[in-house]
Amino acid sequence: MANNKRLGLGVKGSNFWMRDYWDRYIRNEEHFHAAINYIHQNPVKAGLCGNPQDWRWSSAFPDNAWVIESGEE
Repeated sequence: MANNKRLGLGVKGSNFWMRDYWDRYIRNEEHFHAAINYIHQNPVKAGLCGNPQDWRWSSAFPDNAWVIESGEE
């Protein structure tokens, strides 16, 4: 959390990551795009930005579009 203020992340609370974490296998391309959409919506749902494209550290941010090379979400 020390970097939260310095980077201006706006993350509330004392923990950055959730305590419980689980991974999952991506089953197919449709599931891949659904997972990307879910990840893009996380800062919006947390009230950190209004749109996924507004979150600077997201692959949805216009300057970070190169992160996802698939072409559609």
